[in-house]
Amino acid sequence: MTKMYVVSKIDFHYNDEVYYAEGEGVIPVTVYRTRESAQKAADELTLEQIAEWDLLSFGYAAREIFKDPDTALDLYQEVGYKGDDFDDLLGGYSEQYVKKMNVDQRKKLVKTLKIKFVTVNQVEVEETA
Repeated sequence: MTKMYVVSKIDFHYNDEVYYAEGEGVIPVTVYRTRESAQKAADELTLEQIAEWDLLSFGYAAREIFKDPDTALDLYQEVGYKGDDFDDLLGGYSEQYVKKMNVDQRKKLVKTLKIKFVTVNQVEVEETA
């Protein structure tokens, strides 16, 4: 048996109010031979994924989404958001600001998130001759 590492996106669903992850649902993206390669790919995919979703639609308040809402708000304001809080963005199109963020800003934003978008899972594969 050979160990392999699967990079997967979380399979989110929408209930007309917020996005949520149901159970252990994931969508496999790619497979790597080393955990390091898989983690690097997962980190890069996460930076892409956070710009594709309206992050503020993953909860009813910023504190449900961000471990550090103040830092997250600062990052949004750095790229043009004018609000003093997230109220104006709840439930609508916050991804436009994330798309304007550079890589370093996105990495900082990921550190503030309570939500995971990508996982790395070890699997064992039977070798064939």
